[in-house]
Amino acid sequence: MVEVGFATVTLILVLVPVLAGLVVIGGTMRSSFRALVMVPVALAVGCALASAIPSPAAAQVILLDTTKAPKQSAPICGAIVNGKELPACGGTWAKYEGAAVAECKPGAFFDVGKWECWRCPPGYYRTGVAVTEPRACARKNPEARGAFGPASFRGTRCPAGSFYDRVRGGECWKCPAGFRRSAAHIDAGNACYVPASEQFRYAIRNNPAVGLSCPSGQFWDSVDGHCWSCPAGYARTGTHVHDAKACRQVIAEKQASATRVGLAKCEDGEFHDDRIPGVQNPDTGGGCWKCPAEWDRTTFPVDGQAACEKDGGLEFFKASLDSAVSCPADQFFDFIGVNDQELRNLKGANLAPSTAKSAASGTCWSCPANHKRTTSHVKAGNACARPSMDWYTAPYKEPGLFGVEGAEAAVLELVRDRQAVEIAIQALADDTKTPVAQLRKNLWEEIGAEPEKSAVLMAITQAALMAAIESPQRATPGQKALVAGFSKYMIARRTYIAQDALNAYDTWARSEQYRRTGSRAQQSGLFAALDTGIAPPDFYDVIHAGVFVGLGAGIGVSAGYTAAIANPAVFKKVFPYSRSLVKAALKKAEMAAEHGTGKVAQKVVEKGLQATSKAIQRMASVMKAMSSIGPQLIITLAIEIASHQFEKLIAIEEARPKLLALLADAKQPPQLTRMIDSDSGYGMLAGFWGLAVSGSARPSTAVTAELKAIAADALGHNTGPATNVQTPTTVIDGGSQPVTSIPKPSSNELASLSLGNLQWDQIDGRARDIAVATDGTAWVIGDNKVPGGYGVYFRGTNATKWGSLPGGAVRIAVADTTPWLVNDGGIAFERTGTTWANRPVLAGGKIMKAVDIGASAKGVWAVAEPTKQGSFAVYRWTGKQWLRDQSAWGTRITVDRDGNPWLTNAAGQIFALVNGKWQPFNGTAQDIAVDGFGGPAVVDAKGKVQIFNPATNNWVATGRDGTAVAIGGGKIWHLGPKTEVYRQK
Repeated sequence: MVEVGFATVTLILVLVPVLAGLVVIGGTMRSSFRALVMVPVALAVGCALASAIPSPAAAQVILLDTTKAPKQSAPICGAIVNGKELPACGGTWAKYEGAAVAECKPGAFFDVGKWECWRCPPGYYRTGVAVTEPRACARKNPEARGAFGPASFRGTRCPAGSFYDRVRGGECWKCPAGFRRSAAHIDAGNACYVPASEQFRYAIRNNPAVGLSCPSGQFWDSVDGHCWSCPAGYARTGTHVHDAKACRQVIAEKQASATRVGLAKCEDGEFHDDRIPGVQNPDTGGGCWKCPAEWDRTTFPVDGQAACEKDGGLEFFKASLDSAVSCPADQFFDFIGVNDQELRNLKGANLAPSTAKSAASGTCWSCPANHKRTTSHVKAGNACARPSMDWYTAPYKEPGLFGVEGAEAAVLELVRDRQAVEIAIQALADDTKTPVAQLRKNLWEEIGAEPEKSAVLMAITQAALMAAIESPQRATPGQKALVAGFSKYMIARRTYIAQDALNAYDTWARSEQYRRTGSRAQQSGLFAALDTGIAPPDFYDVIHAGVFVGLGAGIGVSAGYTAAIANPAVFKKVFPYSRSLVKAALKKAEMAAEHGTGKVAQKVVEKGLQATSKAIQRMASVMKAMSSIGPQLIITLAIEIASHQFEKLIAIEEARPKLLALLADAKQPPQLTRMIDSDSGYGMLAGFWGLAVSGSARPSTAVTAELKAIAADALGHNTGPATNVQTPTTVIDGGSQPVTSIPKPSSNELASLSLGNLQWDQIDGRARDIAVATDGTAWVIGDNKVPGGYGVYFRGTNATKWGSLPGGAVRIAVADTTPWLVNDGGIAFERTGTTWANRPVLAGGKIMKAVDIGASAKGVWAVAEPTKQGSFAVYRWTGKQWLRDQSAWGTRITVDRDGNPWLTNAAGQIFALVNGKWQPFNGTAQDIAVDGFGGPAVVDAKGKVQIFNPATNNWVATGRDGTAVAIGGGKIWHLGPKTEVYRQK
């Protein structure tokens, strides 16, 4: 079994016994990866071993008594630390795995290169390409047309500012500023240089000479009989003393070492070509290119229109590993047999799986992780030996969901909107045939009580992350922050893994050097002096340990929710613009179903859920959800991380330079948009996400409080004012009793005004609509006609004139300090940077013409077609799309600081969204604004400006005529009947 450290990795220990059964689908794992659009947070991390590249070990950390555990990564045995030699790493028994396979099962085929049995999905036949290639199997598809097409350029192998060197398979390096690459070896101290050079100066004329004599440091020249000198460090040349080159300084060549930048590589699914677009630059190491999915690279130029070819009439898929002929790659063969009595003894000693059977001869055996087969008898106690040193990898402190920078903002976007949570709940209920009410209660309670443990939050946040990486132009601010934070996490996590492997090597190397010299005083030139007498430890195993150690057992429960919302139809509802993800998921899900491996997945899940936690007790319905998703759960999270970042290192002379290159590469920003474009790259992203959220950091106090309030509101527990944008549930067509008061805040803008004696300043200019930002900046729609409506203007609190922005509109609102417009075509726009982003109100694929828009820092709402009795439908902006509120109708809309909308309708009635329900408010209005605490000001049905006094719960007349009103920055603004602009003094 795999031995991994401490109770924090219980999940891996639980899953390992069933891994042998997973080999049957090993070849489908990565190809079906995208069928799970959001990968479960680490349920199947242990399953990585099933499809690992051939290696006898997956993790080499020794299970220790926690009281003896090192506080940091360190050698356990076979090393010398501070001059003290640790105990030698001893041997142990080999594990009997079963009889060797003599032939392939029916339906499987034998592969000579692998010496293994593989299988194509039902209906597919074997092609002539390598069995591990994505096109190993094919079936006829008349709709698949053959064609030639171009390859897409993905980037260079070395980043800008670095250069390519062929050393160790290709690495990227850079020289110090001002230096250039020399002809020396890249590892040499003079790999970079500044060539020797000369510089010249004028001579300096001094006093007349006394005869021909001049003071020391000067020289006589016959041109004028004076003494001359050169600047310090310069010497006289043979040119005329008046020449600009009369004095010369020789600058010696400068030399320096080069600095590793990382590996010269292309991402998975890409191929290398020396050509790059535009001017060719050999320093880049050539370009990385990619053919479309299921297309092959041709021999035509990579930058031509025939670089890729698609076979007509065929559809391809990966082959899956069925079994090994003789023994699997991570086991070894022995001619000896095992009788029934021996088998019972082996099982009793936990040296044989329960499914193993006796064999007359020809048997398969394995050594524990980080052990190698010795020359001793296979049944001897020293059949397997540890290497010269065992290394303990300390667990990495994973940040947890809310410890990932930007995750709080992304989670709040999702939970405030609620749509993703509710869709995930409904999908899981459908999958499990569980009453949605009870499931919904359990999950919202968890979000409110322990959001850091919420599997559904982990799953939908991962969905948001992947969608943002794939379509960055559509990402919300929260998603962008999450992508940036996740990128930082990946750099830190990869660096930790790489540094740990390097530390292990250095410890081993110092120990070997110490043994040879017998004294630490003789360790100069350590790494250059190493001979090849003793093989280093398997640093691939160290890397695996860095990936696996520290994972918590309880996090696997999120898999059910992840799998449920991974359904392409469900995912499309949450992130409709992620077309390629949905398309890939549809195909992969279809293929997974054809493989019929649901029972294997079920077995893994059953084992994984043996871990006990409070969360699991609340989620008994998870199990049934797992049974239908087949190989989608049998994923290769950790192996995707390990095998694509590092490779097994054997040669001593290559080990440390290679590890240094890997460390430098780990520190580079990950190419997320290129990684997500392949199954294995997507798997790596998903694997790192699973590692990241396995921590337990609580959200901040403010976020905790908001999540608790939203969860309570979702469950109908709130009794106080709403604190977030709610989903209306009450029809407001009429009949309800008007609300005659609003909750009295401790203070607000209107309450601080002397409402009965307001004075006004007329501001120069004319306007047709007005809105005020939280910082007091006034935004107006002018009265000068332009394309799209009328001009857009703004004026700061201390400004003396109006500024303008390009564009035209008829209505305006401000979300905090960001203006939103509606033009005369009914299209909504948001100001993003220096441009206007198109935000049309869409319903059923049709643009609904908007007539007004309202906004605050917490929400944006609009009224648009269709119409009903003179009023318009109400829509809410989620950050991605407009969602219609089926219960509300209005003509004008505004939004308070909590994101709650206030409406007026064609009848002049006023409505406010209070605690998730639309409530009528006393008074009449044709335009409305609210202050930061929900106190309204209106232009009433008679065209008079009135302000609601929260202290007395009455409307106060201002005596002003108006057409529009706005509040912000502690001031009330209104427009007069002739488009005049007025501001309260």
